[in-house]
Amino acid sequence: MNLINHSLKISRTNKADKVGKIVEQQIRSLPKQKNVEQSATNLIGWLEFTNGFACDQSSEILVITDGIESSAYISGKDFVSGKKGLPKADVDLEGCSLTFYGLGAGWPPRQVKTIRNAWRNWASEAGATFKAIIK
Repeated sequence: MNLINHSLKISRTNKADKVGKIVEQQIRSLPKQKNVEQSATNLIGWLEFTNGFACDQSSEILVITDGIESSAYISGKDFVSGKKGLPKADVDLEGCSLTFYGLGAGWPPRQVKTIRNAWRNWASEAGATFKAIIK
């Protein structure tokens, strides 16, 4: 799994516009990364085993992803086709907002809806508010 994980805190010394520019630079650099492949994408494992989302503080979890789970839980092919869904959520994300930016990128509308609906249901089970930004 290719995981870029950065936590940035907005403060008096680290203003929102500075943080925004850092995030923008990281996002803009992604298409330039050549020969970067991954054999799996385990979003569920990452969401269920990562501590520190601070959902009690109404945090937002922003994930830049196409949303395709392809792991020991489910094959990406079965997931995108709708043949198999995501497993039941086994994490408490009550109070968090979960945003997938780029969900379904490159896929036809039917598959995008399948992916979006699966993650919306999973997030609801986990107690999070889900938002998909489809580009």
